[in-house]
Amino acid sequence: MAVFGKNILENLTTGMYSDSRVMYREYVQNSCDAIDAAVNSGIIARKDTSIDISIDIEKQEIRIRDNGSGICKEDFVRVLSDIANSDKKRAVDKGFRGIGRLCGLAYCNELQFISSTVGETEASVMTWNARKMRTMLNDDCKHTADEVLDAILKTSFQPVPVDEHFFEVFMTGVTSADLLDKDIIRNYLSFEIPVPYPNKFMFNEQIYGHAKLLGVSIDEYNIFVNDEPVFKGYISRIYSGSKIHDEIRAVEFKDFYDENDRLIAWMWFGLSSLNGQIKAQGNMQRGLRLRKGNIQIGESGTLRRLFKDARGNEYFIGEVFAVHPELIPNARRDYFNENAVRDTFENQLRDYFDYLWKLCNVASDERSAYRSIKDYRESVKAYKEKAKTGFSGGVDRELMQSALEEKRQKAERAQRTLQKSMEPTDDEITVRVKSIVQTVESTRAPEPLKPLPEIPSESEKPENGKKTKPVYITDELSQYPKETRRVVGRIYDLINQNAPDVAQDLIAKIHAGLRAKKD
Repeated sequence: MAVFGKNILENLTTGMYSDSRVMYREYVQNSCDAIDAAVNSGIIARKDTSIDISIDIEKQEIRIRDNGSGICKEDFVRVLSDIANSDKKRAVDKGFRGIGRLCGLAYCNELQFISSTVGETEASVMTWNARKMRTMLNDDCKHTADEVLDAILKTSFQPVPVDEHFFEVFMTGVTSADLLDKDIIRNYLSFEIPVPYPNKFMFNEQIYGHAKLLGVSIDEYNIFVNDEPVFKGYISRIYSGSKIHDEIRAVEFKDFYDENDRLIAWMWFGLSSLNGQIKAQGNMQRGLRLRKGNIQIGESGTLRRLFKDARGNEYFIGEVFAVHPELIPNARRDYFNENAVRDTFENQLRDYFDYLWKLCNVASDERSAYRSIKDYRESVKAYKEKAKTGFSGGVDRELMQSALEEKRQKAERAQRTLQKSMEPTDDEITVRVKSIVQTVESTRAPEPLKPLPEIPSESEKPENGKKTKPVYITDELSQYPKETRRVVGRIYDLINQNAPDVAQDLIAKIHAGLRAKKD
């Protein structure tokens, strides 16, 4: 008969997850299954259900309690002491492997499971000595897994009201600072667990409406952290530091089917002006996130590898809801088990993500067009102003004229791009992206298709018919002889020719010094 050594327990506890916060997700998903069972059996109405997470940083205690179906006394020890032998259904329940309940052992000194079902007058209590378990795992003795479990487990009972039905996880001696920080945990859970969208997220009804159209549900539960409800962390604004950088102005949807027209997955994604990757700081909602049973699979960047350019994932916010029963989360819940349905799912996502990346390029081209037009118009104004105040020399004037010509050519190409964008050849989503970019950029470059201003030329005759001479700043140096002014102008030309990047600042400083000199 095969014997499992103690290291199997280490693999399922301290070695299972790289992020300690995953513990909350594991216990919450078990609570969700218990609530579903209670609602389906008529024990409680869904509106009255709750999952309450209580974090006491001073006492170093964590409680996670649901008012779901509970576990009856006769099944309690068998269900909770069996490892990887769950009674749950793989394609129905959110937690089905029977290993997630062990993850809390890695982060506390003592772990208790407490439960009661309707009609029982006593709650069953299973206490796990987590500190002793870690000691036994780290010693040199060759314990079996059963020997460790026998040494750290004990069962007891405590009185409860006869109508109570619940399951509670109680952890004491929690030392992880992150696990005891209620704000960190609330933010983390806002994307991990199946909770509603916040009311302030203006696209809620569209998302719910699309799910209803498909005949699927978005599982949601009433979950609280220290009595405050948890909602998904979606907002419409996109920040860069403390400033609003962009904004979600619409949402779009895409459904994915297999060769038998069976729904594999569906997604929603937000449309903005797609002005670069969304920065992580200040934007918890960034990225297209993968979900099954409305619980996140992996993290915000799990789907990056399905983009041709991985950066594409961070241009969007949104969710991909996997619904096919054969899309089964792996033990770590960081992706799906490999099978034919997963292959089909990935291939379809890759194709659509190629389209999304093209949208990013379309938005970039549109934005560049508006900015090229704006840049040319502003450069013409700057040239006219300098023509009045004076160029630093002939080279300065020629360089500005040459730059203006290049900018005009870019602006003309930009106008052709925008003109072409108005032609009804694009799909609906591309048209919408272009419209969003236009809304954002037209405030900076109004009337982009208005005729471009001509490049100013001193050879043009003014109204009095006399040709004007270019104005140079050396004309201000009247205290110097004409020959000296000519030499200074030549020096300015050499600076412009050989050090164009610093020429303006350097010439300004030299010129200020020369003007300050008195004869």
